[in-house]
Amino acid sequence: ISASAAVGIAISGIDSIKRFEVIFSVGDAIARKASEFLAKELAKKEKAAQDNVLRIAKSAAPKIDGDLADWKADKAVQWDAGSKRIIRAKVRRDAENLYFAYEVPDTTPMVNNGPDYQLLFESGDCVDFWLRTDAENETKGPIRGDIRLMFSVYKGKPVAVLMEQKAAQKKNPFDFRSPARSIPFDRVEILTGAKVVFKRSLMGYTFEASVPVKEIGHKLPGGTTIGDAGVIFSDVDGNESLQRSCWSNKATNITDDIPDEAMLAPDKWGKVVVE
Repeated sequence: ISASAAVGIAISGIDSIKRFEVIFSVGDAIARKASEFLAKELAKKEKAAQDNVLRIAKSAAPKIDGDLADWKADKAVQWDAGSKRIIRAKVRRDAENLYFAYEVPDTTPMVNNGPDYQLLFESGDCVDFWLRTDAENETKGPIRGDIRLMFSVYKGKPVAVLMEQKAAQKKNPFDFRSPARSIPFDRVEILTGAKVVFKRSLMGYTFEASVPVKEIGHKLPGGTTIGDAGVIFSDVDGNESLQRSCWSNKATNITDDIPDEAMLAPDKWGKVVVE
């Protein structure tokens, strides 16, 4: 069934609108209270900005088993994916590996039956992490050293996929296509040295992983850089992604355009501190 409609709206009286002025005075007491209120609000915003940092702590290697008890001391970034689903993400490192621990509320926890590892973000549940390894480069768009680590299940087994839009050398390149456009990635590959565990429950799942820095191919930056953490929610059968949700990037409404879902968006990433 198709239909169309034309609607006409007429607004009258606009030519009679005129400016007017109202003069009122504010006493010292009210002005002082207003000033105090503004100072408190500014302090709250500054504290929130300081707290809203993804910290990659230098710490001992956790046991990768999905039990996050040994992550209690680590600081999490958290965000609401809607309907009071609070996601918590923690990241740490040592000399050889990056480590990840997420808590994800999900009524259909970690299902993904996608046939292509490059497109797991399109077919079902995923956990994401983005990082700019070249911390001194302030380019808004993707650059060499910007990485995406995508974790999911592929052919029934946990997997870690590294995605680089721009790499020094092409390795398993892949074009993410839609009818309207194509975005090439220089490197999209499964990291065989990564260890990934998903521990499911009725309320959701925990995710824990270790990824060798050597296999990523970039040195971790020291100090401040940018990055993001995210989760993708699937349908019941794990054949279609229904929602993307990120800690920093809030422009994630699209779930039916492969290039848009694949491309890196460093201009929307948040502050990351690598200790």
